[in-house]
Amino acid sequence: TLKVENSLNHPDPVISQEPSPSGWRRLAHQTRTTCVVAAFHGGRGLRKSLRITFKFLLVCYFIFAVLFLCLRHLVLPNVENYKPEIEQLVSEKIGRQIKIAQLQASWQGFNPRIALRDVVIYDQNAKPALSLPEINTTLSWWSIVVLDARFAAVELVRPDLQVSRNKSGVIQVAGFPLQFTDGKAENDAGLNWVLAQHEISIREGQVTWDDQLRAQPALQLSSVNFVLNNHWHQHQFALRAVP
Repeated sequence: TLKVENSLNHPDPVISQEPSPSGWRRLAHQTRTTCVVAAFHGGRGLRKSLRITFKFLLVCYFIFAVLFLCLRHLVLPNVENYKPEIEQLVSEKIGRQIKIAQLQASWQGFNPRIALRDVVIYDQNAKPALSLPEINTTLSWWSIVVLDARFAAVELVRPDLQVSRNKSGVIQVAGFPLQFTDGKAENDAGLNWVLAQHEISIREGQVTWDDQLRAQPALQLSSVNFVLNNHWHQHQFALRAVP
């Protein structure tokens, strides 16, 4: 179909051509074909990504299953045989020598649970500085992700802690100085590792607070229950005790 237009500015007629009905149909068919081809290639890429993701998750599942079975049937039933290795690992992490009298293993859901009995922590002079009658730990599977020992929970049962503040204002727990800068302990990788755990709690503890800075008499606290939670390096704590 030809359409003739005329204007005062264009003395000569301008001829414009509009698509015929058959031309519109061809244009629509070409558009649909282009969309189908684009969708096909996009879907093929999506299917490929889904296959790779599925294979990755399947490999992770089998790795987790193997680790779970090894822990359940090989490691935990014989955990007492690994006591020297556990003592060495914990000693390296906290930067203090540690001795464990007894180990017991169990499960809490899908998390391995290890109980330590009669634990002695030595100071830098190799002298006993802290005795802990019972420590209950629940291992976290995040240890695999971060490639480091991580615990979902660490519970100290009936500890007797000596906490003091010297005349310089430095707080010490069982002879170990605590100095913090921007929420981290200065030059103490062991304490930073302890604070990286998800939850640390004290149950039925005894605490003696000796404030030498203010020259106050020592304060005895009994039935101490304490919880420290770590939420992405943000710590919250709750304390309940009887003076």
